[in-house]
Amino acid sequence: MFDKVLFDERIFNVWLEAIPRDDPSVVSFRSLLINRCTIQRYVPGALDEYGHPIRTWGNLLLDEPCRWSTPKNTEIKAGIEIVIADLKLFLRNNVGITEKDRVILKGRAYEIISVVKRQDGIGLHHVEALLKTVIA
Repeated sequence: MFDKVLFDERIFNVWLEAIPRDDPSVVSFRSLLINRCTIQRYVPGALDEYGHPIRTWGNLLLDEPCRWSTPKNTEIKAGIEIVIADLKLFLRNNVGITEKDRVILKGRAYEIISVVKRQDGIGLHHVEALLKTVIA
């Protein structure tokens, strides 16, 4: 009796587009982002007093909602070296970060060693980044 399911893709897509992505009942992930961080991007062209290039960071996103956790035994191969991640960072789906950026959490700087964009059944759900503490 119920062996045939009628599925009209056009109706489904209209229904899907009508769901607001910021609706808390649909996107409960955002309520889990209980921490705040600053995302910084490298600014090329800065010179020291002798005219040599120096690494300067500019704020890309201030007070960005995030959530961090401590991963267990997470190793990332970066070139020929293996790096153990200190933290895993979860961010909203619209945050465009790369491995060239860095993150400031509670006053401490972390380099981004890996960025993974996670999908759900609708599209991009969130971004995960593995972080390594920057030793000055």
